[in-house]
Amino acid sequence: MLLKSQRAAQALPAWLHAKSVAQVRAGWVDWTNRSASVSQSVIYSCPFVPAEWVAAHGLRPCRAAPERSACLPGRGLPEGLCAFAGQWLLELRRRQGRALAAVLTTVCDQMRRLGDLAEPECDLPVFVLHVPHTWQSPTARRIYADELRRLGRFLVRLGGREPSRSELADTIRRFDDARRELLGLRGNLSPRAFAQALADFAREPLDCDLQAVSVKSTIDNRQSSIPLALLGGPIMRGDEWIYDEVDELGGRIVLDVTETGELGLPGPIDRRRLAEDPLEELVTAYLDHIPHPFRRPNTEFYAFLARELVGRGVQGVLFRRYVWCDTWHGELARLREWAEKLVPGRPIPVVDLDCGQSGGDRGRILQRVQAMIETLQQTPGA
Repeated sequence: MLLKSQRAAQALPAWLHAKSVAQVRAGWVDWTNRSASVSQSVIYSCPFVPAEWVAAHGLRPCRAAPERSACLPGRGLPEGLCAFAGQWLLELRRRQGRALAAVLTTVCDQMRRLGDLAEPECDLPVFVLHVPHTWQSPTARRIYADELRRLGRFLVRLGGREPSRSELADTIRRFDDARRELLGLRGNLSPRAFAQALADFAREPLDCDLQAVSVKSTIDNRQSSIPLALLGGPIMRGDEWIYDEVDELGGRIVLDVTETGELGLPGPIDRRRLAEDPLEELVTAYLDHIPHPFRRPNTEFYAFLARELVGRGVQGVLFRRYVWCDTWHGELARLREWAEKLVPGRPIPVVDLDCGQSGGDRGRILQRVQAMIETLQQTPGA
């Protein structure tokens, strides 16, 4: 058993035990920089919050992911919140003192309600960004742009600074370059590694080392694997096993169309339009190009799916949804009918993977995945 003094010594930063003054000084600088970066972080929950907008205001964007098994009865959560929103409230409480603020959106009604409840429940400023459901009109674009300006004023009040046009354009360009590089690594990464790279970039876009990801990337190109798409809501911490288990069962997720996957990525930036009006180009990249099914009409969601399912040779869709999420549940029947007719003579099956509050549904989900893969393996031409 350690003495109190020994435990205290072990709890001290490692640089305090350095042998030279120079090492201590270097450790101190690094530690203070890291501490400052944590206190300047703004966490957010939704892909419609532009990380580059936060970064251009001198703060650190961080897309946080709650843990699905964390939301259990008896945690002091308000009544009426779905499990995902409840888990986000727990995440907000956990981030108190470690983050500057949180940004939620109206894409999800439950997260909108959390925005109303959050500040009395946790000591963290919360901003709710209103994202228009209809997106094809000039009015919708103007509303979204005004919301970003309102978010900018909120960030300035937190201690950020309003960026100049050139600063905003440069920040958007750097983020766009990083996303292009990240997408370029997709073919060299396993599905789990690519999903992790997307999560790492969303969580720490200013510090994510894509060169290190590229060096460590490995992929198992098994020709016998059944190419599948994973489609649905965000993957929370503790649920990443789905990628590895699909590989073990003989499948391969070649298309990740979850909200934390490729579905949540903005469109590519047009450099000419960026130079003319960086905010307008940011609106285009996010509001016009993220094909989330909550949008009305959601024709771009199916156009995106048609292009990617056919282009990547997908033979089956794993439709992963949370049982409380009406947006995704509402698409299930239509998606099944649509996928049957997408490729003439080769219907693409869709299996429903409904997820509950905790991780206790893993066995049931894997049984359904295994049944789909075995069926496709026995299908002529698969």
